[in-house]
Amino acid sequence: MWSVYLDGSLSPKGPILETVEGWLAKADIALFRHPHRSCAYAEIDACVKRKKFDPDVATKARSHLLLAGFPKDFGLWACGMLARRTHCNSLQIFAAPIWWEMVREVPRDQIWLPYVLWKIKHSMDRVHTIDADIYNNKWFTFRRHGK
Repeated sequence: MWSVYLDGSLSPKGPILETVEGWLAKADIALFRHPHRSCAYAEIDACVKRKKFDPDVATKARSHLLLAGFPKDFGLWACGMLARRTHCNSLQIFAAPIWWEMVREVPRDQIWLPYVLWKIKHSMDRVHTIDADIYNNKWFTFRRHGK
């Protein structure tokens, strides 16, 4: 069994049952690669540049990652679509209080997802990265939404 989370900007173009089953054939989680970056630290800089949060918030997020020893270029995923097996270790990630605490402090889930994967020592070979653009692909229609 599996489930798919879609944020308000995405809707399926058609049935996705077989596609999701393929993504999760050898994985617990499937996520689209981030379309522009592969590092949470670079994402923090981009968020400041795009005024998604102010430099003080960025300093707080960067300090947390650095103090924890989180590595640069660990990976970065677009969190608009999350597919996961329902009876496996992936539940630990999505229910992890640490992720929600971090998002509450600095409201950018895609900065914190790689950190949580690293922190709980989730096996990265159980994460399927979909090598496609989340905004322009054959499975989902994207429409822009507010901040």
